[in-house]
Amino acid sequence: MALKTLFNQIQSHLPTKEILAKLESNNTLYLNKFAGSSVAFQIKHIHDLKIPAWVITPDEESARTLESDLLELGSSDVLYFPATAEKPYDTDVISDPSLLVQRSDIIQQVSAKKYPLVVASAKSIFEKIGSPTNFKKSTLILTKDDEFDLDHLREKLVSQGYEIVSFVGAPGEVAFRGGIVDVFPYSGTYPVRIEFFGDQIESIREFDPGSQRSVSFLNEARLVPNVNSIGNDQKESVFSYIDKNTLLIVIQPDLVENNIDELWVHATQNFSQLRNSDAPEPMHLFIDFQEYQNTLNDYKKIYFQGIFEQSGHEIIEWNAGPQPDFNSSIKILKSDIQDRSKKEYQTWILCDNDGQRDRFEELLGEPNSSMNYLLLINSIHEGFIHHDSKIAVYTDHQIFNRYHRPKVRQKKFRGGFSVKELRDLKVGDFVVHIDHGIGQFQGFKQIVVKNIAQEAVVVQYANDSILYVNVSSLHKLQKYSGKDGTAPKITKLGSGEWARKKARTKSQIKDIARDLILLYAKRKANKAFAFSPDSGMQLELEASFEFEETPDQN
Repeated sequence: MALKTLFNQIQSHLPTKEILAKLESNNTLYLNKFAGSSVAFQIKHIHDLKIPAWVITPDEESARTLESDLLELGSSDVLYFPATAEKPYDTDVISDPSLLVQRSDIIQQVSAKKYPLVVASAKSIFEKIGSPTNFKKSTLILTKDDEFDLDHLREKLVSQGYEIVSFVGAPGEVAFRGGIVDVFPYSGTYPVRIEFFGDQIESIREFDPGSQRSVSFLNEARLVPNVNSIGNDQKESVFSYIDKNTLLIVIQPDLVENNIDELWVHATQNFSQLRNSDAPEPMHLFIDFQEYQNTLNDYKKIYFQGIFEQSGHEIIEWNAGPQPDFNSSIKILKSDIQDRSKKEYQTWILCDNDGQRDRFEELLGEPNSSMNYLLLINSIHEGFIHHDSKIAVYTDHQIFNRYHRPKVRQKKFRGGFSVKELRDLKVGDFVVHIDHGIGQFQGFKQIVVKNIAQEAVVVQYANDSILYVNVSSLHKLQKYSGKDGTAPKITKLGSGEWARKKARTKSQIKDIARDLILLYAKRKANKAFAFSPDSGMQLELEASFEFEETPDQN
């Protein structure tokens, strides 16, 4: 049973219609008694109605956990806008380029989406970024079949902070190889390869930076600048990118305001201690509490779980409470479920994996009218109990006091001969080509193919035969890995030697596979020793394991 079923049950009890109705006549609305991850349920339901929203949380951890909850609930288009992790005016701190890239990527995506849902922390909005005007002016749009001067492209990208390298492997890098330009932009997952014929763009495609294989062909490439590096004297707040029709949702507004105020005090103190520095004043780089408050007045906004006076504010209460503390006791959990079942509550227990679900099934027994519970394999940050709908949502990591790791989207790259490995190669190193066998790496050489200059890897084989491997075929190359201190025999091109060796190897692998199948068939047929089933104490001990299990452990 998917988490969607639980969401559908809860959404029918959410006060979304009342919220939207009151926002028609009020700029500000306060929501109270939304416990645990019920906040994420409400935010998702609002966004499902095609309402653009930015959510501001007190800190980075709460932003990450909210993003994780929204992803679990099915909001696959949620965007996380990170802080830079830099300290104001601290020149000794090395910037994390991945965070700078992510900020540019999110700004680009927000500009392209009609109904964005963005999660940001107080620190991430505290840091100003390049203005929308400069961002748009610095963005390069390259279209297939258009003409664009290569020298002008080089000049433009370098002025945006792109670094010229031999092979691109990280955002902010560009490689020029004759009529081929590889750019790893500050937005998107993959680098872009642009092939020119003269000044005309012949093709544009995304490719895997590791294997150099094509991922997709494009008609247009949008190369955005690093949003944090655009003109320090013309920086603006993140809100300059947020449309005025966007709904702002602030989680624990008093904490958000307090954190922004503390960050501002810290920035001004650091600036006052600078000597003989041309660094811009804090007002050019950061927002203070007053600017934050004034900016919020331009938007309709919802405050969750704030400390506020009851009079003079529009307040909606949902009557939800936090998940009880079970202190890793199955006995207390069973008693709680039984008590709630008598009051016609339905308890949902969210398990992190299959193993936890199976243990709960054995520990709690079959669900019935006196033990009304359901098990789901899903993970949200915190459970809650909604008393009006008589729904209790518990998480297994809270039941056993385990740390909950937020779900984070990861960019996936396919394997192959990585650019890093290629850069680390030395002349004379042994390499293996999947079609031609073992040779020696002899460096790089620019060759002309169909009147187009291209970069190629030079591999030397027996009898001084040379093979040129285009960078688009790097997935066929890999570094030789064999017995230490023993040089391999170099293959002779055109002899059929490598093809015969591959055929023999395939045959031997088939023999090994056949032997393994026979071995496991015999094991399956033999009668094994039957151990007694795990006791309740054993199951409870396993379920309360405080560390997150790896896939092979559950």
